[in-house]
Amino acid sequence: MRLMFQAALVTGLFYGWYASAAMYGFWQPWCSPPVIGLGVGLALGDPATGVLLGGMLQAIYLGMIAPGGNTPSEPQLAASVAIPIAMATGMDFNTAVALAVPVDILGAFVTVLRYIIDGFFVEPADNYAAKADTRGLWRCAFLWPFIIKFVLGFLIVFCAVMLGTDAVQAFVSNIPEWLQHGLSVAGGILPAIGFALMVLIIDRTEYIPLFLIGYFMVQYGGLSVMACAIFAVCAALFITFFRMDIVAQAREGIADDEEDEEEEDKEPVGNTLDRGDVNRFIFRWLLYAEVPHSYQRMQGLAVSLAMVPALKKMYPGEENKDKLAAALVRESMYFNTEALWGASVVGVALAMEEEQAATGAMSDQDATASINGLKAGFMGPLAGIGDSIDWATVIMLRFSLAIIGIAIVLAAAGIL
Repeated sequence: MRLMFQAALVTGLFYGWYASAAMYGFWQPWCSPPVIGLGVGLALGDPATGVLLGGMLQAIYLGMIAPGGNTPSEPQLAASVAIPIAMATGMDFNTAVALAVPVDILGAFVTVLRYIIDGFFVEPADNYAAKADTRGLWRCAFLWPFIIKFVLGFLIVFCAVMLGTDAVQAFVSNIPEWLQHGLSVAGGILPAIGFALMVLIIDRTEYIPLFLIGYFMVQYGGLSVMACAIFAVCAALFITFFRMDIVAQAREGIADDEEDEEEEDKEPVGNTLDRGDVNRFIFRWLLYAEVPHSYQRMQGLAVSLAMVPALKKMYPGEENKDKLAAALVRESMYFNTEALWGASVVGVALAMEEEQAATGAMSDQDATASINGLKAGFMGPLAGIGDSIDWATVIMLRFSLAIIGIAIVLAAAGIL
């Protein structure tokens, strides 16, 4: 019983961290089945068996990708439950894999539940952003979602491991069909919701033809997702640079001595960012990118939260509180991309915020339209590239390196 408690504790902590989604890009390899198997094996005194079980489970999911955040399965939950139960009961490898399948299906429902939980904090976070209350925004966009999802993930795995195989299979088989169907539908419409919200955010009728062109290229042109994503990136760059040239020419035509009440509202107030500010922003983006992931905003709140220190430097003091609030609100709008590849989009948005704070060249309304138009234009193409390359190649490489590294360590220790 003591060893089972240790295994349940280890896997519960592993999955709790994974469920919280903190530090995106780092938990994929460290919460992979082989690493979970190593942790369970160390807790039960047989790391070699744990790694072998983890490797077998990982092989099932080598072709799995999660486009648009729509996760068809969850190998982390399957490994966290199946490996300790299999090792504690002496279950053979094939039976352990069979046990992992129903748990894996349950994991997809848990993912939908996590997104729903995050949605409850969107409205309070918006209210805090509108008041430039960065601590309140941090609590709603990170602290409470992190705690709730960590505790939820920990309890699911801890209780499942402690109760054993029969209890897990009985629970999965007794899930009502209507609930299974409802959660499956909710997860399946996620990409459609994302496209609909993206069109609403763009809010420019001249971009609708581009949206339709992309649809027909995929539906009737037979182009791959990667090809369309590259084409979309090129088109977005062309439109962005073209608009920048027009704006630059318009600014040159404005007389330097023109001063009126409208220009006073656009007075520059910001401080420039240094390398430390940018590095801090990158770290915060990776930390927060997937924590407040909800159906309503996806990663929108994470963008705003990652920029807080930089925006506070751009708009210092109580006299600039309204400008800070306006920046926080516009950066909290809908955004969804592959977090590692899409970090470049968020970085460009930060640069645009810095330019707006330094020059005051646009009104808040124009700045919102410009910055969010750029994010909406690039997030989809980079998500297509990132999901294709990162999920299908880079993450698999990480898993392979993790397995190789574990095998080397175990072999050097004489365990394997």
